[in-house]
This record gives sequence, structure tokens and C-alpha cells, in this order.
Amino acid sequence: FERDSAAPEKRWLNFFDGVLVDTPCSSSGAWRRNPDARWRLADEEIKRFHELQFQILKASAIAVRPGGALLYATCSVFKKENEDVITRFLSENSNFHLSTFVNPCSGKTVNGMTYIEPWGKKSDAIFIAKMIPDSVKASPS
Repeated sequence: FERDSAAPEKRWLNFFDGVLVDTPCSSSGAWRRNPDARWRLADEEIKRFHELQFQILKASAIAVRPGGALLYATCSVFKKENEDVITRFLSENSNFHLSTFVNPCSGKTVNGMTYIEPWGKKSDAIFIAKMIPDSVKASPS
């Protein structure tokens, strides 16, 4: 069963309590393990990833029911793939807003977006954002 993740699936409208969108990305957060990858990444690829990430996030958002949560994650360190995707999504989807959550590594409460830094954790760098919908969701277009 193949499906285009960037296309909304209307049958899932308001269906899930939580949706995790772990999008394809530049994997720049994994450069610790693959340092040569930084020399093979072109600026155009970052722009393409941004557009794909936004489309997947937008398509996935329709599946979150009121009271649920939409989580966005990448293993990228680039603002274009992280904060810029979230800012764009929120500006075009006013029925969603950032929600506080606890950083799973530090235990500290963060205001909607955070990076998990790899230093001292033997992990990749990860970006996480949590958004929740207002009580009424708009129909998908």
C-alpha cells in the first residue's frame, strides 16, 4: 500500500488523538556519525526539504482531533527545516498553536519547540515541536 504523505487523507479527518510527523530531512543532525555528508548537501536540497516537510505536516494535521496533539520532528539542525516550517504552518493554519511539553532529555518544560542537542548524549541532534488544534478544525481543502 503506497500513499503520498503530502496529500491529505480525508478519511482520517479528526481521527487521531496524536499524530507524529517525522519528516524526511537533510539529516544534518546525524553529521556526528556521517561527517562527510555535510559536503554533499546543496542549498537547493534544503529548500526542497522545507517544501516537502511543510506539505506533509499540513496533510497530517487534518487527522488530529480537537484536544489532540500534532508533533513534528526532524534530525536536522537547520532553521529552514525546523522553525521556518513550523512558523509557516502556524501562519497558514490559525486553528493550531504551539503547546508546552517536557523535553525528554532535560526534564524541563519548553514552549512548543526545542532541540535535543547531541553533546554528551551519544545521540543525533533532534528538533521537536508540539502543536495542538483549537476546538474546531477546518475541513481539508
